[in-house]
Amino acid sequence: MFFDSPKPRISKEEYKKARSTLLGRGFNTEDLNDVDQLFQADLNESSERERGIDQQEFEKGIAWLRKNVGHHRLSPSKIDTLAEVFGDKI
Repeated sequence: MFFDSPKPRISKEEYKKARSTLLGRGFNTEDLNDVDQLFQADLNESSERERGIDQQEFEKGIAWLRKNVGHHRLSPSKIDTLAEVFGDKI
């Protein structure tokens, strides 16, 4: 029997490190709260195999942020920074 290998994911530990990087790149607590809300469900999946943020989930989140600028606090430049910092982790 063959099993699919799990997709690369940003783990909770990697997420915490990336949050620290974002703080150093000009994000404030409110900005980070918006990011947390966006990815919280992905980080807390009930299945260990599905827990974390995979490439598709990440891309969907970034696309949502870009399309819905009026629904969160992140500027387009901060969205670019988020994509850069987290994109390096996947």
